[in-house]
Amino acid sequence: MAGRDWKESLSPRCLYVYGGDVQTLSAEDLASYGGVDVATVPDPADEKGGNRFLVLFRTEADVQRCLETQGITYKGTTLKVENTNNTCDIPQKWEDFAIKPLQYPSTEPGGGENEGNTYVNMSRFQEQRDVYNMPLPPMQGQPMQAPPGQPVLFTPQFFMGGIPPNMYPPPGATGQDAPTEAGNFPDPQQVWMQQMQFLQHMQYLQQFGAMPGMTGAPAAPPVAPPPYCSFEEETPTKQNVAEDNQPNMNKKGKHRKNREPAIPSAPDPEPDQESSELVDSSAQQEDSEAKQRENAATAMIKVTNIPPNTSQDALEFFFENRRRSGGGPIEELEYDPDTKSAVITFEDPEAVKRVMGKLPLLFNEVQIGVEKFQPVAEVGMEDSQEDSEMILEVRGVSPSTSEDTVMMYFENTRRSGGGDVKTMIKVEDGVFHIIFEEEQVVDTVIRQKHKIDGKAIKVCRFVPPPPPKPVPTYSNRVFIKNISEKTTKDGLENFLEAKTNILPVGIEYGELEGTALVTFEEDVDFEKLQLACQKRSLDKSYLEVARVPVTNCVIVKNISETTSQDTLEFYFDNERRSGVTGVLDVKKFDDFCLVYFEEPEAVDTVCGRSHKVDGQVLDVKVYHECLGQVESDDDGPFKPPASLEISDIDAKKLQFLIKSPPNQQAVDKQLEAVCGKPVWPKKSKSSALTIECTLTPETKDCRKIARTWEAKIKENLNRFMDLLLVEKHTALQEAFPLVINELKSLTISNPDAVAVVLEKSNHEIYVTGHKQGVTEVSKQVADIIKRVDEELDRKKQQMQEEKQLKRFQVLILQFCKFEQELQKTFKDVSLKCDVSKNCVKFEGLSGEVTPAIVQMYEFISKIVKTEVRQFSKLLQNFLHNQPVYMYVNNKLRERNVIGVWEFNKGEETLTVFSMSDQEAVKAAHLIKESVIESPVVVKNEARPLLTSEEWQSKAKEIEQQGEGLIKIISEADKSRIIILCTDKWEGLSREFIEDFLTANTIYEEILNLEPGMMRYLQMNCVDAITKVGTKIENEKGSVTINNTEIVIRATQTGMNLAKFAIDKILQDVKKQTHTITKPGIGKHLDSSAGQEKLRNVEKNERVAIDVSSEDSSDDNSGTSLSSTGVMRQELAVCVTPMGKKISAMVVDILELEVDVIVNPANKDLRHIGGIAKFIVDKGGREIQNECSDYVRRNGRLMEGQVFLSGAGNLKCKGVIHAVGPVWQNGTNQEEEYLREAVFKSLEMTSGRRFTSIAFPALCTGVFGYPTDEATRVIVVAVRDYFKENSGSSVEAVYLCDVKAENVHGFVNGMKRELKNVTVKASDHTSEWKSSRAPVPAARKIQKPAAPISAGNITISVVKAQIAKERVDVIVNTTSKDLKLGNGAVSASLLKAGGNILQQECDQNYPNGIQHGEIAVTSGGNLSCQFICHGSLPGWDQKGVALRLLRTFVEKCLNHVHKNRLSSVAFPALGTGNLGYPRETVAKEMFSIVHNFGSNNPSTSVNDVRFVLYDRDVDTVKAFEKEERKQGGAGGGGGRQGRNFGGRDQSSAAPRGLMLQETYSSDEADEILAEDDLLPRQQRIEQRWGRTDFFSPFQQRLEQRKRPDSKEAFLELDPYNQYSAQPTFHLQNAEAKDIFESKQIPGTGFQGGVITPHHQYRRSESLPFMAGGKPPRSVQKSFSSPRMDKLTSSSNWLDDRVMDHAMKIVKRHFPHIQGLQETCVASVFGQHGLRKQSGKFLQIVNTKGNHWILLSNIGCDNHQVRVFDSCYRKLNADTRNCIVAMVPTSNNSIRVLMPTYQRQENQSDCGLFAVAALFALAQGQDPAKCYWDSKSMRPFLHQCLQSESCQLFPTSRTRVKQLRFKQYDINVCTKCCNFPSDNPASGLCTECQRSWGILY
Repeated sequence: MAGRDWKESLSPRCLYVYGGDVQTLSAEDLASYGGVDVATVPDPADEKGGNRFLVLFRTEADVQRCLETQGITYKGTTLKVENTNNTCDIPQKWEDFAIKPLQYPSTEPGGGENEGNTYVNMSRFQEQRDVYNMPLPPMQGQPMQAPPGQPVLFTPQFFMGGIPPNMYPPPGATGQDAPTEAGNFPDPQQVWMQQMQFLQHMQYLQQFGAMPGMTGAPAAPPVAPPPYCSFEEETPTKQNVAEDNQPNMNKKGKHRKNREPAIPSAPDPEPDQESSELVDSSAQQEDSEAKQRENAATAMIKVTNIPPNTSQDALEFFFENRRRSGGGPIEELEYDPDTKSAVITFEDPEAVKRVMGKLPLLFNEVQIGVEKFQPVAEVGMEDSQEDSEMILEVRGVSPSTSEDTVMMYFENTRRSGGGDVKTMIKVEDGVFHIIFEEEQVVDTVIRQKHKIDGKAIKVCRFVPPPPPKPVPTYSNRVFIKNISEKTTKDGLENFLEAKTNILPVGIEYGELEGTALVTFEEDVDFEKLQLACQKRSLDKSYLEVARVPVTNCVIVKNISETTSQDTLEFYFDNERRSGVTGVLDVKKFDDFCLVYFEEPEAVDTVCGRSHKVDGQVLDVKVYHECLGQVESDDDGPFKPPASLEISDIDAKKLQFLIKSPPNQQAVDKQLEAVCGKPVWPKKSKSSALTIECTLTPETKDCRKIARTWEAKIKENLNRFMDLLLVEKHTALQEAFPLVINELKSLTISNPDAVAVVLEKSNHEIYVTGHKQGVTEVSKQVADIIKRVDEELDRKKQQMQEEKQLKRFQVLILQFCKFEQELQKTFKDVSLKCDVSKNCVKFEGLSGEVTPAIVQMYEFISKIVKTEVRQFSKLLQNFLHNQPVYMYVNNKLRERNVIGVWEFNKGEETLTVFSMSDQEAVKAAHLIKESVIESPVVVKNEARPLLTSEEWQSKAKEIEQQGEGLIKIISEADKSRIIILCTDKWEGLSREFIEDFLTANTIYEEILNLEPGMMRYLQMNCVDAITKVGTKIENEKGSVTINNTEIVIRATQTGMNLAKFAIDKILQDVKKQTHTITKPGIGKHLDSSAGQEKLRNVEKNERVAIDVSSEDSSDDNSGTSLSSTGVMRQELAVCVTPMGKKISAMVVDILELEVDVIVNPANKDLRHIGGIAKFIVDKGGREIQNECSDYVRRNGRLMEGQVFLSGAGNLKCKGVIHAVGPVWQNGTNQEEEYLREAVFKSLEMTSGRRFTSIAFPALCTGVFGYPTDEATRVIVVAVRDYFKENSGSSVEAVYLCDVKAENVHGFVNGMKRELKNVTVKASDHTSEWKSSRAPVPAARKIQKPAAPISAGNITISVVKAQIAKERVDVIVNTTSKDLKLGNGAVSASLLKAGGNILQQECDQNYPNGIQHGEIAVTSGGNLSCQFICHGSLPGWDQKGVALRLLRTFVEKCLNHVHKNRLSSVAFPALGTGNLGYPRETVAKEMFSIVHNFGSNNPSTSVNDVRFVLYDRDVDTVKAFEKEERKQGGAGGGGGRQGRNFGGRDQSSAAPRGLMLQETYSSDEADEILAEDDLLPRQQRIEQRWGRTDFFSPFQQRLEQRKRPDSKEAFLELDPYNQYSAQPTFHLQNAEAKDIFESKQIPGTGFQGGVITPHHQYRRSESLPFMAGGKPPRSVQKSFSSPRMDKLTSSSNWLDDRVMDHAMKIVKRHFPHIQGLQETCVASVFGQHGLRKQSGKFLQIVNTKGNHWILLSNIGCDNHQVRVFDSCYRKLNADTRNCIVAMVPTSNNSIRVLMPTYQRQENQSDCGLFAVAALFALAQGQDPAKCYWDSKSMRPFLHQCLQSESCQLFPTSRTRVKQLRFKQYDINVCTKCCNFPSDNPASGLCTECQRSWGILY
């Protein structure tokens, strides 16, 4: 066998196994998995050069099992497996396994290596398996399944080894006698399965207490397997024990697909140590699985009432959607559409709580039921087997004895010896099966004799019969069905011979049409023949092939009439007479007999001899049941079938036919076609019709027709009868005579087709005949009856009827306006709903009132309900209040929701009624949201307030303000206040209460100081401390000082102020320690004289002196508080892997220097309390005004929504007002709403390009959210946001609060939910003071900007007053009427320059100017020659204002230029009242000056100043920031002059590209400087959106930085792919000399000035997109690339391969456009690609190393197709390239991603892109091509070598495909070069920034 061939044949039996920590693996370790040998091969995916295992298995089935189980368990570790995709790894030593078939154990006798252990070839084993296996009979009834959590009592697999010799019971057998009808013998497998199924029903009943299908019963287990298999049972060995301990593994010689559970075998008498270890391992595994099941049980729910036609995917998507269902990732979902229920197991048990908190739930507009699910505990197999012994079989019960009698008899212990009966089932008449509750009574019952109703009965244990064995089949015979009528015998014979290469020696046709039994000359390959018949048809009919069971029966014909059945049996059982013996059974029929033998071999012997009995020669042939009763012409004279009497015919239809001769003729004609003739009865009321058979011996195929004659007659007669229709009409007795009179006016268009029959006794009218005529006449009859009934009704008096209903039913009728709907049907019926009496009154005609009542009951029967649990009694009473009731009703009415609610007595449950599940759930959620119970926990210090008159007065005031929608309940003993309110007041009411408590709760804090400090304070600082107490009197505060401590009593605000003031006093106190060593000084100081001196010093010097004999340390450490008295300290910090910072701080949020702060707001955005009030007080009233305007325009905010307002006077740039949830014990999705508020705050911050944000402890204040829970949710939300938005502009998040306990909650949440958290210890120098920690800066420190040049112009930013600038021209903006007093800048210029300025404006420009124009005046008294006045409009989002700004600045510069002036001063135009964004103005003004300098290199202007007011901090920051950017980005000369295509090219070139620039040596050093790399990379990322491909060049720059490596050269590049002009590559060493030469001939380089000729060029030695490994030096031509790299499946194709392939296409098909260089498309995107006017092809690179093909071939205008073999989504690179190439006139491009083959290997994307390229070029659709992925790489290599464009080879097997997708790309309406990112403006990101929409 060739090397590659045997490896290919062996590859399907191989698997890669990844060992992880496993270093060695042997075949013995994998013996239980079918492993034969193991080899160690390299792992190409391991960067460290690791290995993996290649395992050879016995069969492909073993490989498939390992793949299905997703791994191999080895020593407690699961090893991953993977298909073999590289035959090169297969070692040479395995060739023997491919040449010699694997051997399998067998029980055949014979020698072997070990005695008693022989082997049989696999091919023979497979042949035996195919011969002896047969399909199982179908189960009767519904298959039984084990309930969740219960074991499978019996495995459903069967092991067939052949039917026993006595496959049919002998004559006279009881219980299972064979039917007497020929050809329909009992199937022993079916009998055995029914008995086994019944046994399991009984065991199931005993275990679970109910039968499957009964109410409350779990599903039934499957049928048990037979207790034997096809081969001899193996003796239990060590290997068997090991296999039993590994689930789903096959044992040798046993055909088991699943072994769960396996049939237990007897253990070894003395198990050895190895077996014990295996058993212990199994026990540990069972314990582990039990724990997993226990954990999984807590994460399970059961879902009921699932809508019909719901798919499992839809159900899974719904419960994985956390926003809709509250669920999460699902581990397992079991869905039963029949019961409309499902059991779901979540990965996280918390998901169950969230789902239960979301109840009720709507799914597809239907309310579904959800409840927690607890699986039933498992029952062991041993228990179930022991229980089977408790089943008793009772036989002989009299048919007249009832089941209750039998039950009561066996429950009577005295009479039967039994006891409580658990289950009793009647099997058949007289036979019962019984299971007792107690096992011990079974033996007692069996020992006794029993008699019921005077008849003795038999009682014994039930023993199921053994299962049958399968019937063997012939190896040279097949049974064929579906033979076409056109197929002749010769045609069938030739077809079969061609397909099998074996000559058919006999074809015997069967009784049924299209069937035949074919006998071949040799054994036939059944599978091959079956596959051939499936692939090829014969006469347009596909033959169906089946095996032929070996028969043990012959059919005997031509039997003498005198020969009896016994005679035939004795004859054929006589070996001397018939040649055989062993007759099993004889079945005699009218003209033939069937004889069954014990041995099938007897059939051939009997048929090979002639036989004569009673003087008659017998015709003996082999009988095959599949052929049926085969007859021939020599079977005797033909006997036609007897007449057929059909009685199951519609009497009305028959009566119509008897009375209608034309229809009789039609029936006669139809039956004549099938050899039948009806005998029509003479009486019209006959109920049967007789059909005579007209078959004669002369009729062709009369015998065959006779067999189906009866069926054909019935079929044709029924077909005609189906054309007839009978319509029945019933009239009232009193109306019947009137109806008969009206029937005289009937109009019947075709009397022969319709008959009308009256039955006066029943007052019924029948219309019979053909459907069309019956429909027409029946409508007239119905109209007549209706008119008569209406006339009678009108004659009757009206009636009144009252119906008592439930209250909710009356209200539903009233709300749904049922009366109006009812009157549409019954105009004369009126309905009145009386809610007070809960009744409905009907008034109208009696004939209408009753149907109206029925319609009402039908209507109210459709009412559905849902329940809201945990609806407290307080809320129920609150909802009963009239204002609250009306408020909720109004909300329901506004939302068009109908809902009526009731309370269950004694329960905290609200029941909501409506007309649909959707409406009911909406109403329930609306009520839950409308009324809220919110507790407020009161601190111990505030408890006395709850009993004060002030609080009682305040509570009444709040309730009055709520106008009945607020109820306040004070519970002083429980230290809480309960607020009952509507959602309108949920936030405000809590704020009112919190404000009252804050303003009135008195706290007390004590400061203990050392005695000397206290004495100093008492001596010198009493007045200062007293003043502190005076200052906080408004805060109900006081400060007292004594000898040992300072006591502060005040509100929290007063407390903070007092502590701040005292801290200042303490900081002013200095402490010094002096050591005196003079002898006797201690004694002197202790004396009275010494003490007197010390007191005098203290008094005179205002100090306090403490004398101590021990040294005292000089402690000057102390900490200060903020201006508000709040500590400021960072307690924890975390930096994420993406570089994002999360910090927890104790600080006043208003003191932080961040871009955005978050305010916990209420729904109305009314900031009247808490943090919100402080923000408005400090930030200014404009914050509240802006919020009020937003609510007035857009309505109230809901939970989880946010709004960004201005910051007013605050330090930040914006305030996000986030509406969080009010805590309701976690039952109202509080966590979801809080999480959503945090998410949206971060998203809004990132959307505005802000970098830092500060969150307080949202919802923990007035909203009552538990602190620990709320802070955890906020931390988790921040973490998840950064995971999902790694590219967010937010760099720092501060979690802060003034309360230390809240910040500690943040710290705990960070430690629990984040990694790498640094927790900082808090330092306290006193009881109320802490050290001050600086707030970490969110922004990087910027270096001072370098001078900026724009050509000859120097740009500078000056902080000064513009009126004092000494320049040639000053620019001013004012109003259009040139009133210079308008505007701050204009007014200052007018004041400094004098009124002459205003006079010149009025004189020269009497009508003013338009926006964008300039008015020039003299400088007046200013130090300038001219002033350029202009006017600008207010800022807008459409770009008009920005365009006019550019025009105005350009006109000012042109004025300076034309007048040959040199300097000009601009203010920050429009940044004041006009509202221009500061960053946008700065960017535009710098850009305009740069462009002016570039376009006017010889201009006289050399000094442009941007003069800013120094107190306008934000404007100064914006211009300084832009100045720093411009200083690094470059302008006209030096470093600023280097650019490519208008883009910033200050960074290094991408990988595979070389930067073509010329610059000086100093500039080269500057480029290589370390501090320049980072900003250059940032600019690259901002411009190109990626920096990953610049890293190789940066590494080279780092290497080149060393002084000893400054070597450079000047290299002429004659082969420039992107420019016709030669370019130069200059590096560092000789740059100075080249610059001194002033020019280089033929280039754009002159005198050190860089011109736009500098380009990027393709580096031939370094591919731009390299595959998998670092690029090496390769050849410039692809004539002979390295085969191993191109054909290796682990390497991506680089850009050189893609370019070469596109060049080949361009050469063969020059008319095709596109085909541009891939590196240009990849790096420069839309700026490198060109618009295509015709049909194009283009390969582009996206997502790093991924290749795709773009083409508009076969597309309409504005359409393009994307052929992507891996993904179905468009990334930014793809969208940009599409916009760059596809022309569009409607600013929209449709992108089609057709169905396309999915790549198998990760690195094959380039192959599929080239394959699609070649296919489209040759007019083929790649969506309809299936490539052979294994041969694609060699084929591509061949194409590149031969420079040919050919279609790739296709696959003959089915391949995986990606589905069709479609997208629409909106193109920027301004530049038409970028996709639009803003649907509102239609602009791309770049244009939004330039127009000031993004800043």
